[in-house]
Formats: sequence, C-alpha cells, structure tokens
Amino acid sequence: MKYFQPKTSQKFQTLTKKPSSSRKSPSQTKPSTQKSSTSTTSLQNRTLKQQNTTRQLQTLFPESRTPTCPQQKKKKKKKWRFQKSMFAKWLPDNEELVTLCFEYDWETGKMNKWLKEEEEFVKVKNFFRSKYQYLKDWYKFNACYNPIQDIWAIQNLAFTEFINKINIIDPKISAAQINVKWTAVISSAKGMNTIPASVILNNMKPQEFTYVGFQQDLEKQELHYPHHQKPEDYKEQYSQRDETKPEVIVIPPEMRIERKEGNFLRNLAQYTDPNALLGQKSNRNPPNGLNRYQVMDIIYKLAEEKYIQEYKTTKSISEAIKMLWDEHLKEEMTSYSSQVWRIQRYWNEKCDTVLKGYKKIIDNVYKDYSKKKVKPGQPPFMCLDELQNICIQMGLDELDHWSSSEHLFSFNLSMMTQVDELCSDRIFQMSLVEFYEAIGRLAEKASFLPLEGVPDLENLDNESKWPLSKRKELPLGYKMEGFIMVMLQRCCSPLFKQNMPKYNKSIFWVDPDESDYDLV
Repeated sequence: MKYFQPKTSQKFQTLTKKPSSSRKSPSQTKPSTQKSSTSTTSLQNRTLKQQNTTRQLQTLFPESRTPTCPQQKKKKKKKWRFQKSMFAKWLPDNEELVTLCFEYDWETGKMNKWLKEEEEFVKVKNFFRSKYQYLKDWYKFNACYNPIQDIWAIQNLAFTEFINKINIIDPKISAAQINVKWTAVISSAKGMNTIPASVILNNMKPQEFTYVGFQQDLEKQELHYPHHQKPEDYKEQYSQRDETKPEVIVIPPEMRIERKEGNFLRNLAQYTDPNALLGQKSNRNPPNGLNRYQVMDIIYKLAEEKYIQEYKTTKSISEAIKMLWDEHLKEEMTSYSSQVWRIQRYWNEKCDTVLKGYKKIIDNVYKDYSKKKVKPGQPPFMCLDELQNICIQMGLDELDHWSSSEHLFSFNLSMMTQVDELCSDRIFQMSLVEFYEAIGRLAEKASFLPLEGVPDLENLDNESKWPLSKRKELPLGYKMEGFIMVMLQRCCSPLFKQNMPKYNKSIFWVDPDESDYDLV
C-alpha cells in the first residue's frame, strides 16, 4: 500500500540536507566565500529597506509616548428661564392692575357719598390705596370659605370669625353694634344697578387716578405657609413689616415679563369685560354677602363707630381709620398674599418640568372638564363645579387630611385678578394656565408620592416609610407628578390611557452618564 508523500521544496531540502563527511579542498571553499558575502549584502539591503519602511509608517502614524483616553465632552443644557416656562402667560398683580381695581371699587362703593370734605376725601383715599393690595388679598382668601352658589362673597359667619380675631369687641363695642354696621353695608347692594369697569374707568381722566408707588422686597418677608392654612397656623412665622418698606409684593426681576409702558387706560380691555352692559343689574352682587368693593366701606363704618361715636378719640375719619388699622387690622389683614406661595413653591424649574412633561395628560383632562357652562362660539373654560368633579373622581374627598373647601381655595386663588367682579363672569371661567396652578395647589394639599427614580428619594413604593408629615415637605414638583399620575388613572378615558406610554420611572430620573452638564 502506497502512502501519499508531499513534495518538499528545494529550499527545505537544502536546509535539512546533512553535511558531507568528506573534507573539501581549498579550491572548493573559495566560491562559497563569495556566495556568503553576497547574501550578507542582500541581508543588509533588506534591513535598510525595513528600516525605511518603519520610518515611513512612524511618520504617517506617530506613536504617542503617553497614550491617554480622549476627554468626553459635557452635554449642554439650557438654563431655566421663567419667560420660557408654562407660567409665563399668568398675569400677576402689578401697579397698573391694582390701581384699576382700586379705582373701580372706590367708584362703586359709598365713599364718594360719605366723604364730604375734600381734605378728608384725599387722606382717606390715599390711605386705602396704600393698603388696597392687602385688602384685596384678604377678601379673596376669606371669600373662598362659603361662596353664595357660584358668587365669591364673605358671609356673616366668616365675618364674625374675622371680628373675633381682631378683638374689636369690648365693653363699649358690642357684637350687636357690629352686626348693625354689617347689615347697613351689605344691604346697600340691594337693587343697585352696577356700572361696568370699562365705563367707569374710561370716563375718568388720568390725573384722577391715585398713584402710590409702594413695592415690597420679597427677601425681607418670611411667610412660609401653604394656601390652605389659616392665619393662626403661621402667625409664629409672620414677621412684622417695617413701615418704611414697600407695601405691595412684586415679582422678582428674573420672573418679570417685560410689557409696554404708557397710559394704562389703553390696556383696559385686557383687564375688563367689554361685553358687560351699562346699567345692568349684577347677579354677582348679593345682598347677604360682602363683596370686594364693600371691604373699604365696612372698615369705614367700624372706625367711625369705635373712635368717633363711642370713644370720641378723634373727629377725623382719616385718623380713625388709621388707628383702626394699627390697633386691630394690620396683623390680620397683611397675612393673605397668594403670591408668596407662587414664588416660593410653584414658580420653579421642577414644577415647569412636570407641566411640560405631562402636558398631554393635563390638556386632555382640561378638554374633558371644560364644557358645562361654555356657550356656542365661546372659548373653553373650566367652571367651579367641574374642578370639584375632578376632585371627586380622583377620590380626594376620601383622604383624611382633605377638607371639603379645598377645591374652592384652589380655584379662586389660581385665578388672575379681574378689575370687574360684578358685571363680568371671568372670575368663574378658569383658563388653561390657571388650571396649571390649580393642579399645583391641589397637589400641595394631597401630597401624593412621585414615581420611582427621583434622585435622593428611596422606597417611594413603600407608603409606610413616607407618612403625611414627611410627604408635605417634598418639593411641589414631586407632588405634582404623583397627582397627575392619579389624575391619569381616574379622570382620563380608557382609550386615552391605551394610547399613552406606561410611566415606570419619574420624569426626574437622571442617567448617571448624563448627570454632568454645562448650563447655557
């Protein structure tokens, strides 16, 4: 049997050939010396060629002596700006708006009939204008307790609690006397034909307006209270204001929206209802409740009763009003600003991130719950009953820490200030940007936990480790995320929920690789 034998190359045979045992003669060794010199020369040539090739490669691809990894570039993130946020369209109180409200209330009330002397007229009007922001905020808060159907007003029970707080009743001033003054003020609204703000203010000349340039430094103010607390809950945190300091809370510079300056009568249309009819009887001026324009009237009557008629401390009504303010009203009436909560809790990047990230859910809920009182051709708006239905649908009334008036406070305090609250229905027509704030105020009280993945927060799925007292201290943005998740499950249609993605991680979850960035 023959096996296959591979052929070996001649070079391999030469290398493996055994040397001959016979000794060669000198004549035979000479040619081999010449051959070895030739091979040495070729070897040198090859070596030089390899060296040249190596140099060329080093020139094309130079080798680093200290190899390092390239530095990873930081991602850039835009710095948060209020002007680009979801809150930018919400119009806060400013000097222009507050002046228009004051002038409308002054002209609608009884001051022009009661003040006969020109000097007293000017003093009283200037004093009330300087305190009007406080009066307006106090009224707006206390009118939420028990409105008359869908009309904001302070009824007798809430007014009696206010009288007890200011300690004005003494041996000479009885509760019956106070009740007589109350009845005299509110009964003046019966059968009264109200005049729209657009008519009153357009007929006034610019020089007739009272300008008081008071502004308050927010950094000097230490009011850290949620909107749902009562004044006695935070009086220990309340700091007495310096009389030399401004009187009206203003927006910090970084949160201001630049607007055109000029005669503010030109911008009257954005603050009033042009469709209000002249001489119509207002259905928002009930005879059994105190309206905003009547707040100055009741203060006038209380000051007159105590310091002029009973104690006879002074004969000047302007001095009597100032004494009443300093001795009884100041501490109570300067504690109701809703703007403090916005700046300290709501107007920030976290809340804006939640509103932008879950905007589709919010818009869907607003669309479904803004139909009840909308007339054909009218832009959609949410009424008070519809906000209450949202709270009931979410089961908020079943919470132990929830009160039946929370939706009233959330609705009214979220609404932008309106000049005309008698002839206009705007104060009960909640727009989308006002609904954003109502969500924040409801979420502040409900205090739901956010989704998993929030930095520095653990065990969010274990409610036993997050009692109510601990949840209340969370940033509002985290509470709003949990609130919107409950709203998605209980207020949205099944079809809408099917088309939405499953939210397993919080919107505040941060990828560790992307945690470092530069603000631009």
